[in-house]
Amino acid sequence: MRLPKLLCGLAGLGLLAMVGQAHASLVVNLNTSDPAAGLPAGTLATVTVTNFTSGLIFGVTVDVAPILGVNFVNSGGPHTPFVFNVDSQLFTYVSGPNSPFTQPGGTTDTPWGTFSNGINLTANNGLPGAHGPIDFTLTGITEANFVPNSLGHIFAADLGITAAAGFDPAFTEKTGAVTGVSAVPEPSTWAMMILGFMGVGFMAYRRQNTSAFRLA
Repeated sequence: MRLPKLLCGLAGLGLLAMVGQAHASLVVNLNTSDPAAGLPAGTLATVTVTNFTSGLIFGVTVDVAPILGVNFVNSGGPHTPFVFNVDSQLFTYVSGPNSPFTQPGGTTDTPWGTFSNGINLTANNGLPGAHGPIDFTLTGITEANFVPNSLGHIFAADLGITAAAGFDPAFTEKTGAVTGVSAVPEPSTWAMMILGFMGVGFMAYRRQNTSAFRLA
């Protein structure tokens, strides 16, 4: 009799953990390119926003990591090296962005619309020799404050590719804006969700068996 109770207890902890960690991190792939840019299909960079707390201070770390051979550029005009959209400006940059990236930057990345904030690139404005990744820390907001803009995009970037990316030579030196369209949970979140669902199933099964016993 103690084993079923123990399993129910573990399942309950799994459900609580799922609630507590389900939104601990936001991971978005920059995988949709401006058709006019001629960039290859597939994920060119990944944006990871992670919550943190330190005493009474809370905030997020933001990491924007391009794949090998893909660089941030500042091609000018309506393109910004990196932009993000949040529903609150009550935050502070406490770290970064790392050199040669600076804030503030432009807030437009055609054709993905206007964003609330942007990061600029002060050197190597074009290929070759552009830089990445971009890392910075904000306090006063959480990943829940990162919301889609009027066109449905949370992040966008001005990226270029080099021969090191392994793409067809026709793509070398191409630049253009890409945007993120898919968010994926952390592996730990998936594990907690699965544990939670198993707990729900087990408790429903146990309740059904108890009812049958009482009817008999």
